Amino acid sequence: MVEAANAATTPEAEAALIGRGIPVVPDFVANAGAVAWAWWVLLGQVGDDPEDSFLRLRTEMLAKVALLVERWLLDRVPPRQTADELVAAHHGASAVVDPGVVPVLVIP
Repeated sequence: MVEAANAATTPEAEAALIGRGIPVVPDFVANAGAVAWAWWVLLGQVGDDPEDSFLRLRTEMLAKVALLVERWLLDRVPPRQTADELVAAHHGASAVVDPGVVPVLVIP
């Protein structure tokens, strides 16, 4: 299941879905592409051809989501946990994941 923009499932609902074998891709992952695309445009990393943007977005997002899905399939690690770990790794080992703060998944 993929959460909608700014409409995360409750921790209880996510736990219930995970318990039933249904992985939940967090909204901050699903929506990272739109933010990344905006930065790419501002920084001139994609041109005005929509196909360039779609190709870059598809490539970057598939790679990120693949990491989450792979850990789910191999070890049953919930996608949110993997995403939180990616965020913490990007922000340094001292980063602590606070459930009250929306993490930022960086797409270079």
